[in-house]
Amino acid sequence: PADNNNEIAFASDTQAPLWLEKIFLKANNNRTATKMIFKDIIDRHPVSLFLLGDVVSLGSSNRSWREMLKYLDKCRENGINVFATMGNHEVMGTGKMSKKGQRKFQTYFPEHVPTGFAEIIDSVAVILLNSNFSSLTKKEDADQINWYKNLLKKLDADPSIQYIITGCHHSPYSNSKIVGSS
Repeated sequence: PADNNNEIAFASDTQAPLWLEKIFLKANNNRTATKMIFKDIIDRHPVSLFLLGDVVSLGSSNRSWREMLKYLDKCRENGINVFATMGNHEVMGTGKMSKKGQRKFQTYFPEHVPTGFAEIIDSVAVILLNSNFSSLTKKEDADQINWYKNLLKKLDADPSIQYIITGCHHSPYSNSKIVGSS
């Protein structure tokens, strides 16, 4: 970018709460927080933004995407590359609903590959994996693992890569009383 900023930004769980979550969980001002996060990202003007899933509350819903698309467009208009991996809210539902959410996600993030992809920014490789294991076939899961192992070997052998960051949506460990550890 013109200002020579070499920052990379990461964010996760930018979704507004579902109506059911509003009933059972106390309000945390998600919409206000998301607005503030994107304002800060645009002000800081990182070279790239990586969203680690649960970008919206319901991936198949046009309404859920409406506000988020404004934020994404604003980032892209300001020259910020935006990449993302899916969280459970993007694949939420069964059958057609889940597939519709995945199709919408792919439309808004065309670089995304459901079994993992990588972006290199300067000397930093950022790898995003799919941790929605219940939405992956056994073959897709095995393909992702093999691709990841091979990519790590390749990146480790590349002297131009100084750092490797791997991200996905689900934490391996969590203190959440709702979803627990993966």
